[in-house]
Amino acid sequence: MPADDPNAHIASIEVAASADAAFAFMADGMAQTTWALGSWDRRDEGGGIVSGVSLFDGQRLYVRLESDPRLRLVDYYAGGSPDELVGLVQARIVPGEDLGRDPGCSVVTLVVWRGARQTPESWARTYHAFRTEVHLIKARIEGLLPWPVDVAPGGVGGVVPAAGAGSTGVGGVVPAAGTGSTGVGGVVPAAGTGSTGVDAAS
Repeated sequence: MPADDPNAHIASIEVAASADAAFAFMADGMAQTTWALGSWDRRDEGGGIVSGVSLFDGQRLYVRLESDPRLRLVDYYAGGSPDELVGLVQARIVPGEDLGRDPGCSVVTLVVWRGARQTPESWARTYHAFRTEVHLIKARIEGLLPWPVDVAPGGVGGVVPAAGAGSTGVGGVVPAAGTGSTGVGGVVPAAGTGSTGVDAAS
């Protein structure tokens, strides 16, 4: 699917794990802290809702998952508050044997639909974010990148905020003034649904 598709983005990847194992990972809201770029540093808000901070703009995103083990399908409802959750992101896991592949593998597919308020810039970013996220998902499921990662003081890459910079949020990034929230990967729901949305579930 091209980056300029106006309606939806899809990204998929084969993982060396059974479909049931992959589904269990994708259906774990707290595990999203290891791959959802628009909803990092997850915390459990109770009542089936989790939240995380966007690596793109530093805004908090609330997420509720609805999963179907029989179909190995996960719907991610996200928004700027627990009362403004919109289901624009979905994950589906297909067993390797259904595709004529090794039964020890499966394919994880992410789908995101574009909300009416999504800007061209954030929609293009979502396309690239999804393609990054599926590689993070593969690494987590296959155990290639354990979590939490043991990082030396200074953070990943040794980046330390400048003296006097104050609070910098996730990864030391300070959102630009007036940018507002864009949700997981930057997806903004349709008008009237409130702030944010999803960029990955992302």
